[in-house]
Amino acid sequence: MPFAERAAVPQGWICDFESFAEFLMGWGEVVVEADHRGWGVVGLRC
Repeated sequence: MPFAERAAVPQGWICDFESFAEFLMGWGEVVVEADHRGWGVVGLRC
């Protein structure tokens, strides 16, 4: 099934699967680095 059919708002800043995958990869780097430092991560909706 195409990403746009599943996305809540496909015209937003994550408009395709590639953008979504890039977003997750970036957060993966944040979480791994936080773990290495013994930090926690909090996600807040703006």
